[in-house]
Amino acid sequence: MDRHGGPHRASTTPWYRVVEMWLILVLLSSAVIGSFALLGTALRHPDRHLVVPNDVPRSSQLPPLAPAASVRIDAGHDPARAARAPRP
Repeated sequence: MDRHGGPHRASTTPWYRVVEMWLILVLLSSAVIGSFALLGTALRHPDRHLVVPNDVPRSSQLPPLAPAASVRIDAGHDPARAARAPRP
């Protein structure tokens, strides 16, 4: 009860008069603007190709997706001729 004997009413301050709401609005809008600025910068600047001096190719440390096909290569084997040969 308030001093007039009626129920206590909460003050109804408009949102634009609350300082914290302006702070939230400024922080959220700066985050959105910063995200678009970062996206624009990333699209304008492609990745550079890095060259490392004295670098040698290395095999991958990842296992292969499928086992390699075992092909026996003979000295007298011609794959092109074998492909043209008639099959029984």
